[in-house]
Amino acid sequence: LTEVDVPNATKIETYAFYGCSALESIDIPSVRAIGNYAFQKCTTLTEVCLPLVSDRIIYTFPECTNLAKADLPCVTSIGAETFSKCNALAAVILRVDKVCTLAHTNAFRYTPIEDGTGYIYVHKALVDSYKVASNWSTFAAQIRAIEDYTDITGG
Repeated sequence: LTEVDVPNATKIETYAFYGCSALESIDIPSVRAIGNYAFQKCTTLTEVCLPLVSDRIIYTFPECTNLAKADLPCVTSIGAETFSKCNALAAVILRVDKVCTLAHTNAFRYTPIEDGTGYIYVHKALVDSYKVASNWSTFAAQIRAIEDYTDITGG
């Protein structure tokens, strides 16, 4: 399995694509909820955009070792281990108009974000709020304004 294109699906179940090591791309524009471990060990996946997912994501992408960018326009809560061991994760884009809840700092364990070389992009008006928010404060130096990095975030 190299590609997932499910334009009408509204939910991805727990473990749905667990271990699909050849999965390169996902197109899930209508999905609103994703179960735990849904994409764990999808080691070829490099970029994800979850345009309608607003529910909490937890344990969603651990060990996606080539995942470099995650665009999460509506996500309001990131749970434990969500991006753990995503060794290439250089950019997480949070476009929601309030501070997203970060349940635990281990969401970014063993990632460039944890190492200080990856970044979390949020709306400019929220940068200072993220930098002092519970758990996000750990990554204060990694928080950037979406508007200042349009080459990465698309604006």
